[in-house]
Amino acid sequence: AGIKDYDMIGISYYVYHNSTASMKDLGDVIRRLRKTYPGKAVMVVETGYPWTSDPDRMAHSNPNSDDLLPDYPATPDGQKRYLFDLARTVLEAGGDGLNYWAPDQIPNKCNVRGNTAYSLFDLDGKVLPGIDFMKVRAGAQ
Repeated sequence: AGIKDYDMIGISYYVYHNSTASMKDLGDVIRRLRKTYPGKAVMVVETGYPWTSDPDRMAHSNPNSDDLLPDYPATPDGQKRYLFDLARTVLEAGGDGLNYWAPDQIPNKCNVRGNTAYSLFDLDGKVLPGIDFMKVRAGAQ
């Protein structure tokens, strides 16, 4: 029988959980889901990528080599390029969008365990350039 009354298929995509799954693989999965479940939205509902790996910057849960892809260093620009490429991959495969998980993890007295290396804000609360991934449109450069 199975569940038939749903609106969306949600996928999580993190390098550290999907170390063998490339962005191309993700695109293939989205295309396959769109074909298998026509009319159902497919979205990456959870992703993140580090903008720093400097433990002196209070970046809790600092990324290690398993958290990074070779073409995307743990820098603000590396995070931005990763998110732009991921957003394009999702949209060009027929996916409906990309949601960044916990973009606001900035260290403070109330957030001592947050994953600040993956925030879309620096340690001073200033927005990082990766946030512009939300402007990506399929086929756009």
